[in-house]
Amino acid sequence: MLYLCNTKERSMSKYLVHNGEVIENKPKNKSIRRALAVRNERILMIESKNRESFYDFSNALIDIGISDAIYLVGGNAYGWYYNKDYVRHEFGEIQPDIPENISYIIWR
Repeated sequence: MLYLCNTKERSMSKYLVHNGEVIENKPKNKSIRRALAVRNERILMIESKNRESFYDFSNALIDIGISDAIYLVGGNAYGWYYNKDYVRHEFGEIQPDIPENISYIIWR
């Protein structure tokens, strides 16, 4: 299970899916969406191919067997990850003013 916590209490504000159920989110616009998700006890990063509302993206996650998911910045936001073979995969638009070594989520 993924937990997104603030300093005082567990927050549901960034959840898209929790225990296999959609969590309602206010933004109704459509954008490329990304999520950090759990399926069959494996952690995945998922990105939509098309512009989606939070609701549609959350339902699509449930349709593919996601039990829990938190929202990651989507749209054209730049990011990267390393796969199990330590090959770097980049997505979004490169921003020249972002240091190359910034990590927002680190798994050890």
